[in-house]
Amino acid sequence: MKKEVFYIKDNAIIRKENFGAIILLRNGKRYNVSLDNFEILKRCTGKSIEEIAHELNLNEERVSNFIKSALSKKIIVNKDTNQYGKVIEVDYKIENSLIFPRFVSLEITEQCNLNCKHCYTSAGGGKPNFLDINTIYKLIDELSNYGCEFLAIGGGEPLLYKSIEKVIEYSISKGVEIELVSNGILFTDEVIDRLYKAGLKFIQISLDGDSPNTYLKIRGADYFERVISNIRKVKEKFNTSISTVLCKYNYDKIFNIIKIADNLNVDSYRIMKFIEDGRGEENKEILQITPKEFENFVNELRNRRKQFKIPVRIDENMMDNYSIKKIPWLKDGLYGCSAGRSTISIDVNGNVYPCSFLNYKELICGNIKENSLLKIWKESNILNDFRNINELEGKCKNCEYKFNCQGGCRASAYAKTKSIRGEDPTCYIK
Repeated sequence: MKKEVFYIKDNAIIRKENFGAIILLRNGKRYNVSLDNFEILKRCTGKSIEEIAHELNLNEERVSNFIKSALSKKIIVNKDTNQYGKVIEVDYKIENSLIFPRFVSLEITEQCNLNCKHCYTSAGGGKPNFLDINTIYKLIDELSNYGCEFLAIGGGEPLLYKSIEKVIEYSISKGVEIELVSNGILFTDEVIDRLYKAGLKFIQISLDGDSPNTYLKIRGADYFERVISNIRKVKEKFNTSISTVLCKYNYDKIFNIIKIADNLNVDSYRIMKFIEDGRGEENKEILQITPKEFENFVNELRNRRKQFKIPVRIDENMMDNYSIKKIPWLKDGLYGCSAGRSTISIDVNGNVYPCSFLNYKELICGNIKENSLLKIWKESNILNDFRNINELEGKCKNCEYKFNCQGGCRASAYAKTKSIRGEDPTCYIK
């Protein structure tokens, strides 16, 4: 009888890290496994349990148990589909960081059809810069080679980038999923059809108000009803999330916005912290909530989250500081701020930053027009500093919870203190 053989599922990215391996699946599931189990997975290239056990000098029962687990999690399959997942293994190590970003945020244009008060890039209609498509293609090649899972394309408004469908098509062909981050205004039926044909699956649309009045205060124009209408159309073809920047104008209306998202039956809802950067820095006095308001919001969210059908996501550095915000599929210690450790940001000029909200000249880590992203990821002194913050400043220095949150959001702290070790001003712990 022919022996059962195994293959890595086509939607799996398996990356060997310092602490073992991470497994990234397109269904959103995340796992980490030991180096021994990584070696088993690496051999799922049409081999049987007996062959793998023999090659690794392991007990067959030991291999069989892991294979059964990997099958149940849909990491591997037992039939040849002629399409296989990726195994990434490199010859270098980076302490307190992944070998390469899991998630990259790319600002593809500074052009925007809005003039939002909280915009961290100060995008607008008078800004002509677009990132050239050949630079983007080169970046996507590199993301594909080293197992980056997601490329979030924003701006500005990415739908104003004339070659957006070409970028999406190329990225999907290289196995890098795209999330389009849009203000939701320009989604005509024709645009939706073109994006769908290009292979796009994920769209995030901003909705900062529960009414035209609140929306107008924050975004400077009344497109509330159009955006709601467009979300209804977009969700028919794409995995759709709604995002909101938490600020003074809407913090007491968030649950109304979640109810709107729930009624629209989108796939998820995301709440983001307001960061005092770009136009946000200019408008911080009217937009930034107090630590007490933030505490009230977090407590209410904890109590009301289960009222809604859709998942309500909150940025990792916004949860209450009493519980460890560990990323469950990473090694112990890799929790708190992900800037420069599992994520990276690239602006419209090709400059690389630890995250989208840390786009200060003094924090430029390199430029993808001059060096590869890998070289920047491995060699940047700025990224190395972010990965090795051992001492915090201000009230965080002696806080009993500092090992839980690692000081919270570094972008929020830097905006206020101009120190990557500074205290997060939105933290409500005394």
